[in-house]
Amino acid sequence: MQYVDLKHSKLQVKDKIRKADGTNLVATEYVGTVNLFMSSLFSQSKSVTSTTNHYPYKARIQSMLCYGSEAKKSQLLGQIWADDPNGTLNVNDVQTGANTGLYERSEYFAKSKLVDMEEQIFHDLFNLDRYISNQVAIGEKLY
Repeated sequence: MQYVDLKHSKLQVKDKIRKADGTNLVATEYVGTVNLFMSSLFSQSKSVTSTTNHYPYKARIQSMLCYGSEAKKSQLLGQIWADDPNGTLNVNDVQTGANTGLYERSEYFAKSKLVDMEEQIFHDLFNLDRYISNQVAIGEKLY
C-alpha cells in the first residue's frame, strides 16, 4: 500500500502576466509584483475542515517567521521573493525607483515570460505528521 505525505507536498504553478487584451508585455513595460507572489494568487483555501479568505496573509506570515535570511536568498526565490530595502515599500516606480526588490521581481515577468513557481501549501491539513492512505480522497481548492 502507498501513502501520501502531505507535509512534503508542494504546489507548482506556471504563470505569465499579459496585457488586458491578451498580448505580451514589451521591453518598455514594467510589472512589479508583491513578495511571495505565488501565495497572493489565491485568496481562499477551501477544504473539508474550513474555509478562510486569509490564505495570502497566512502564507506570508509563516514564510516570514519560519524562514531565515538564507532561505530568502535561495528556496523562497521559487515563490518570487526579493527583499525590499528599508524605506522603499511605497516606491512603485519599477524602472527608476529605489526599490530594488520590486525591480528584481519585475524581471521574472518581463516581456511576459513564463514563470515556474513552487511552494508548500499553507493549510493546517498539510502540516500533519502522518501519512494518509492513497485511497483516501483529499480535496483542497485554492481560489
